[in-house]
Formats: sequence, structure tokens, C-alpha cells
Amino acid sequence: MTSQEQKKAGFITLKEASERFGYSPDYIGQLIRKGKLEGKQVYANVAWMTTPEAMEEYLAKEKRTGKGEKEKAAWTQERLMQTLLDRDGSRVLSYMLYVILVILSIALLVLFYFLSVALDHRMQERAKARLIENTPTISLTNGQAIPVTAQLPERELLFSALRI
Repeated sequence: MTSQEQKKAGFITLKEASERFGYSPDYIGQLIRKGKLEGKQVYANVAWMTTPEAMEEYLAKEKRTGKGEKEKAAWTQERLMQTLLDRDGSRVLSYMLYVILVILSIALLVLFYFLSVALDHRMQERAKARLIENTPTISLTNGQAIPVTAQLPERELLFSALRI
């Protein structure tokens, strides 16, 4: 089918449709491919054509809904920016950030406390073990101080003998 035959059938090119109705040819082609607008592929599936009636139908339907796709996207982006930049929204956001900062600070302090207590306990246990190992005892036989290498129950007997 040649372009003359298509024009007789009422089809117009996307370029002509864009000039008449104010949309870009790419957008009109996208509407045709999505099925929102009546159209036809010509020239061995290279180009698209549509009818003025289909374009007018689409425009009437778009006016009934009140917003086009571009307007909907712009509205949601505008609403998002308005919410983020709104004074109340930014005030709530700043309060939330302060609360999160305080909670994290408290958590870090609690963690530091428990780690300090555990480290202190470990250091005390090591000091006690070293003290017991290096404590000299007095031998009852010759009166000299010698380190005790005996087992723990025997040490307790020696310490109890010294306390008497």
C-alpha cells in the first residue's frame, strides 16, 4: 500500500499528526504500540500511520480523565517535592533523625558498658591467678620463703596453717 492509497483511506503520518495535535511523533507511535490509539504499520513495518479521528478520540478521552500521562507524572513529582520541602515534613524528618541519633548513642553507651565490665572481670581473674601463682609461702621446716607449686587444695592447707 503506497502513501497515496493510505491517505485516501484516511491515514496520516505521525509527523502530520504531531503537527496537527501537538504531540511528538515518537509519543504518538508509542500510543499506537501500546494500543491506546488506532494505527497501522506501513512500508514493510518501518513506519506507523494513524487517522485524525483516532487522534481526536484519544484527545477527547484524555480530556475526560482530566490529566495526561505527562501531567500525572508531573503532579506526583510535584507532590513528592512539596512533601519533602514542606516545613512540617522537614520538621518531622529532623525530629526523627534526632531520635535515631539518641537511640544509637544510648545503644553505643550500653555496649561500651558491657564490654568494659567484661574486660574488667577478665582482668581481675587474671590478676587473681597471677597472685596465687606468685605468692610465696613460708616453709615450716627451715623458715625460708619459697614459691608454692602445689595444687590448690594443698595451698589452702598451707594458708590455713599460717593463719593459726
